[in-house]
Amino acid sequence: MRPNRLLRHLSTKHASLKDKPKEFFAAKSKNLKRMKLDSTGSAAQSSLKVLEASYELSLIIAKEKKSHTIDNTVKRRIDDMAKNIKNQVVDAIKKSPFFAIQLDESTDIAQCSLLLVYVRYIENERMKDELMFSTEPLTTTKAVDVMEAVSDFFKKHELSWQKLIGVCTDGAPSMLGSRSGFVQLVKEKNADVVGIHCFIHRQALAAKTLPNELNAVLKLCIKVVNYVKNSALNTRLFKILCEDLGSDHKTLLFHTEVRWLSKGNMLGRLFELRDEVITFLAQQKQNELSAEFKKKKPWNQVILAYFIRLF
Repeated sequence: MRPNRLLRHLSTKHASLKDKPKEFFAAKSKNLKRMKLDSTGSAAQSSLKVLEASYELSLIIAKEKKSHTIDNTVKRRIDDMAKNIKNQVVDAIKKSPFFAIQLDESTDIAQCSLLLVYVRYIENERMKDELMFSTEPLTTTKAVDVMEAVSDFFKKHELSWQKLIGVCTDGAPSMLGSRSGFVQLVKEKNADVVGIHCFIHRQALAAKTLPNELNAVLKLCIKVVNYVKNSALNTRLFKILCEDLGSDHKTLLFHTEVRWLSKGNMLGRLFELRDEVITFLAQQKQNELSAEFKKKKPWNQVILAYFIRLF
């Protein structure tokens, strides 16, 4: 903006102010910044209710697993909430007299490796479990790499190894190796740490050798789920049927070997939608599959399997 044009605008549009001193306009500019900008002068000031609504909206987007890049503001809000939650957990761990960690590294079908670390600590005389942190290993996933990731987190947040009393892992050699396993590396930091083999992993191994009756039920359930899910048309029709019947869920679940208890999730959803599945098989004239499904009544065995935690 050219000075001569600004002067002409002041003389023609604001004649009553043209003789005011420079300090008058400097004060006006300062007052306007206070009204429209925050203390840093870099962002528009929002009222408390508007700011709270923004965070509530961002929380809904995060819970619905929508893209965080819907808007830059949403991404910042979600990042702020995630950082705040992490700081709360870290502060609670520091105040706890001791804590234990559970960790596992797995690779999904997209060949993406992910390390998850959970923590158990005491807060207000109650035991609490929270996600401590997660990270994606960039190269190898050996014990030294896992140890490096955990050590970096401990160092960054000033967590004491002396308060760590237990480490729970699966039975992989990289975790439980007597010489170079992760647990052994942790014991070099604190010799009193107790290493525990996760019982859920043992249950997953036990599911590999099921009794014949339960194995037949599992195969039948997988066959039913595959019939519904393998066809895009069948998936859409089954979803419409569930919506018409007012079901709590609208789709069945595939099972995968990547995540523990995934067979249990698949069987649990099939159990909840058993009536809808019978109706759908009848509509599709899958008489043989429908008869076998109703005859064996696999949901009875599913309940039994849940009680003995085989899946």
